[in-house]
Amino acid sequence: MNRHVGKINAGIVRASNGNGESALGDIIADAILETARKQAGKVDIGFMNPGGIRADLAFKNGDVSYGDIFAVQPFGNELVVLTLKGSEIFDVLKQQYQPSGNNILQVSDGFSFTWRQPAGQPIEIVPGSVKLNGQLLGPDQSYRVVTNNFLVGGGDGFVGFKTGTERVTVGNDADALEVYMKAHSPIEGAIKGRITRID
Repeated sequence: MNRHVGKINAGIVRASNGNGESALGDIIADAILETARKQAGKVDIGFMNPGGIRADLAFKNGDVSYGDIFAVQPFGNELVVLTLKGSEIFDVLKQQYQPSGNNILQVSDGFSFTWRQPAGQPIEIVPGSVKLNGQLLGPDQSYRVVTNNFLVGGGDGFVGFKTGTERVTVGNDADALEVYMKAHSPIEGAIKGRITRID
């Protein structure tokens, strides 16, 4: 738990902004995508559920230990790569609406979308806003995505992940974050602007 895994320049928080995006969520989504690409080749998108981010990454002289990472992701979830069509990813994004409160997925670098929510209504994903590396997601095109086994099983109401095919397990969530921090330290905790909400 005490072993050193990296450095941060300031505390990195899990709290989301008004768009539903968090600095720590961006980092974790990038970390699982990087691990998945090392283990499974071409992977397009990483998804992380905000409820699985259990603590902030506090600033303590800039040093980060494995214990700090474990506090952030204590569940030991496996990372699973699977194939979804663009239309199925669109369905997953619509499932971010929850009657008890929205649950906005954290997404990896290169993926972006815009959402809106009329008063008292479910989330609407703005047409033409769901993009990968600047290109519109094709509804019939297949994409390789990585997420944790909790979401793959339909956790937090994200039943759309259950339709994924060609599943491959590629590691553990906390270990992926450790490897990412070692490779990219010092880590900057800035929200990247991948998710946008409009009125």
